Amino acid sequence: LALARTVFGLQGALPLVPWCKANIDYSAANEYVHAHYHDNNNNNKNHEHSHKKCESDDQPYFSHSPLSGGGVVVDEPIYDARLGVYDFERKCMTKPSFQQCGFSLHSAPTMVTDWKDLDQIRTRYLTELRAIIPLAFSEEEHNQEISHIYFYHPMFRGENNVISNTNHDLSSSPTAPVASLVHIDTDVGAYSVEELVRLIERNHIIDDDQQVSSSFPHQEIIDSIQSGCRFAIVNAWRNADFRFPVERAPLAILGTKYSNDDERVGFPDAKSDPNRSLWYTFSKLMSDECLLFKQYDRSIEMPSDLWHCALAVGEDGVGQPRTSFDIRAFVVFREKVPPELDRFGRERTRPNLSLRESECFCRLQSLDRQVPSGA
Repeated sequence: LALARTVFGLQGALPLVPWCKANIDYSAANEYVHAHYHDNNNNNKNHEHSHKKCESDDQPYFSHSPLSGGGVVVDEPIYDARLGVYDFERKCMTKPSFQQCGFSLHSAPTMVTDWKDLDQIRTRYLTELRAIIPLAFSEEEHNQEISHIYFYHPMFRGENNVISNTNHDLSSSPTAPVASLVHIDTDVGAYSVEELVRLIERNHIIDDDQQVSSSFPHQEIIDSIQSGCRFAIVNAWRNADFRFPVERAPLAILGTKYSNDDERVGFPDAKSDPNRSLWYTFSKLMSDECLLFKQYDRSIEMPSDLWHCALAVGEDGVGQPRTSFDIRAFVVFREKVPPELDRFGRERTRPNLSLRESECFCRLQSLDRQVPSGA
């Protein structure tokens, strides 16, 4: 029997049929936001107003109505994005796109035969992504010219994988288990320009298209960002199993709508509206498909900062264990973002913790949440 949820829009309601229901664990996300952006002592002098918008009522960033139990683990309806995403303004289903929701699915046959082989990633896959990513951005209302694309943080994930150590074989992709807690990959607004560019430079992968360049254009990218050029971070995610579709622990993405949607706001200055923010997945993703979703966009007009997690479905011995491959793309455009739309301006909300303190917090949070061996 299909479960139905009534989605409340601005002028009525529309029943949508979920693909499934799954427990979504918001606890780590709430801990992160509270530690970085909740200011009990009002010691963030430059951005008190932003903190008030985010957590003025001492409620967690992700909070739910009493009907959901009010907890941090919520039984959420999950919708199949293959059928579209819901447009609250037009009150209809529409095709997922960067313009509409910040994510899109692409037919992407690949020459890669082993996602653990980092050399194949460099020489084959990154060339393929250089063709796919501009197509995703070309669907935006104002198509802009890309000046740079750099790829970093490749990861081969699996339900049975462990986190590879820093001394792993550099000819193979780093490994990690699936990420079951709600998260975003990088809180970009917390970085200075220099810190962000240094992060990309330190972790980027040189592919065939960059062999001719002598070095990473560190200062050129810094100058572009400081001059106001738009940039975005995109996660490219795909099924790494060439035989079977994803059936267990599929990736889910939150199509976030903010509580004060009449303003040009986003994370961390506004909270997710639990009545209009819907969880989506693409059912049975195949190995010849590529899911692109934005983790950051400098323009506040563009959907980004997409929270995501692996769903706790299909874990009762049914289906193949999930394996997947993801890599991030740092995309810089030539066009400049108008000051009124700039999320990376000097007056943006910054966290209470320094970058080093934040890294320490995330490391300890990860250690505290590790499941004991054999449990």
